[in-house]
Amino acid sequence: MRPRVKVRVVPKEVGIYPGLAGAFIIAGMPDGTGAGHIDTQVGADITVLPKDVASLTGAWDDIGGDALTRRQSLDLIKEAVESWK
Repeated sequence: MRPRVKVRVVPKEVGIYPGLAGAFIIAGMPDGTGAGHIDTQVGADITVLPKDVASLTGAWDDIGGDALTRRQSLDLIKEAVESWK
């Protein structure tokens, strides 16, 4: 496990949620600013615009409201791995 990496599973019962729009990463910089990396089907974009980073942060917060806890997510991932063995 990596303490700075957060993976949370959103149960399929939630249905449509902001994370379905595509994968993204939010990085906090030492000076307090942020950066975002947004994946698309044809490439990726990197942004340091505060409004974009704020939008990604809002999406992350919304996703977190629907997601399992970190412990529940890890347990579910481990269970899935075992079922594939």
